[in-house]
Amino acid sequence: MTVKDILAAVDAIAPFRLTMDFDNTGLLVGDPDAPVQSVLLALDCTDPVIEEAKRQNANLIISHHPVIFKGIKRVTADSVVWKAIRSDISVISAHTNLDIAQGGVNDCLAQKIGLSQLRGLTVTNSEAFDKVIAFVPESHAAAVHQAMTAAGAGTIENYAGCAFFTHGEGSFLPLEGADPYLGTVGEVEKAKEVRIEMICPKAKTKAVVAAMKAAHPYEVPAYDIFEDRGIVSEESLGRVGELCEPLSAKELAQQVKDALGDTAIRYTEGKQPIQAVAVCGGAGDSELESAIRCGAQALVTGEAAHHIFIEAAHRGITLIEAGHFHTEDVVLDSLCQRLMEKFPEIKFTVWHNSPVNCL
Repeated sequence: MTVKDILAAVDAIAPFRLTMDFDNTGLLVGDPDAPVQSVLLALDCTDPVIEEAKRQNANLIISHHPVIFKGIKRVTADSVVWKAIRSDISVISAHTNLDIAQGGVNDCLAQKIGLSQLRGLTVTNSEAFDKVIAFVPESHAAAVHQAMTAAGAGTIENYAGCAFFTHGEGSFLPLEGADPYLGTVGEVEKAKEVRIEMICPKAKTKAVVAAMKAAHPYEVPAYDIFEDRGIVSEESLGRVGELCEPLSAKELAQQVKDALGDTAIRYTEGKQPIQAVAVCGGAGDSELESAIRCGAQALVTGEAAHHIFIEAAHRGITLIEAGHFHTEDVVLDSLCQRLMEKFPEIKFTVWHNSPVNCL
């Protein structure tokens, strides 16, 4: 396995296309073709993390926060980037893409503190689906449908393989040089065919069409692609979920502390019992307005400025600050498990040590 194999797996879990404009993600240090036998996952790529990677003979570090965030003008011997390069350690960073992705930071945080019925908080991207329509001889309709499904077409929420089939008659005239599956060159051919309609995310349209063509018996398959605005794919920063029973601000703050462990909690009390809770790991106090707009009675985040606490108190919503590290570190074990399942031959280790101490 190589660095680019791990990079592709991370992209499948938290697509880099979700990265917000201000961010810097992907392979930030190293050679994509370098072999990998051991990987260390950490929230930050720091000096202690580099040393731990060296102790474990790790070839790759996967960090949440980018090891290179803004442009750098020099790389000197005391910098983390220099130490990673000299130690032959590559670094992949998955930041806002991992915040936004399904199963990422905010899903893990919401589940950790006991929320269910999760939905998105702030939409960061909205995209219509494509509808791929293929015309297939009846003998191959099942095979083409199966191939398109496997490539990612036809999944709508909790249903897979969704398709509409219409039976009809196709007509074509094979010209000189053609090698028709049915019919004879120079003679009009009519065949019983099935029109298969399936929706798919735009990111998967190319793969779906390729799978359809591979399973289709015709030399030149007939198909159409339309944008379907009946179904829209949305990605969101933050999540909103429901508590199993209403809590007071103090009770929810204690529940968050118990769930996240050794972290300092600051909170302001809202004016209502809390049933719906918004979460945004890390520096998420900017999501206060979204939390109010979506009807949450509380926002749990990692960092909140004093004036945001004042605003929350004024607006009557509970605001809980639970620590930047602790509200994001929750994703590492889940990410590690998913990568271990993909690459059982590689050693994966998680670094949970926070550089910030709490009394």
